[in-house]
Amino acid sequence: MKEEEARHMLAELMENASRRKEPLEHILLCGKMSLRSVLPKIEAAHYFHRIVGMPDLRFVDLAAILTHLRERDILLIEQLHRLPTSHSKDLSRLMATFILHIEVGKEPNIKMVDLRLPPFTLLAVTPLPGQLPAQMRGSFKREIYVED
Repeated sequence: MKEEEARHMLAELMENASRRKEPLEHILLCGKMSLRSVLPKIEAAHYFHRIVGMPDLRFVDLAAILTHLRERDILLIEQLHRLPTSHSKDLSRLMATFILHIEVGKEPNIKMVDLRLPPFTLLAVTPLPGQLPAQMRGSFKREIYVED
């Protein structure tokens, strides 16, 4: 679909979710889409965090952002395909359960702690959806393909 149609669809989905007082479903935007016109609508409707996927992003930094999310917040990740595969697997589990699994301590005394997060939305953008791990790609409820 054209970028204008995708923006309109996204705005409509956000409006419907807001009316129902529910988080927006997890959405993957595929293609080269300018977020300039979409961001003001997201900012007006929701509290959101924006990060760019980078191969050197530490999971502890991502976890810090995730633990600050509130119910119905939007986490926008640009260049999702650039995230390390291990982060993609962790995010996939989190998108389904809203439980963040973190390790505390060092060997041999590592403990696993589960933190329940409020329902939030992952809105991700990638021009290369084929490079996403299958588990990650399957975690999105909706994929929107945007033409150049």
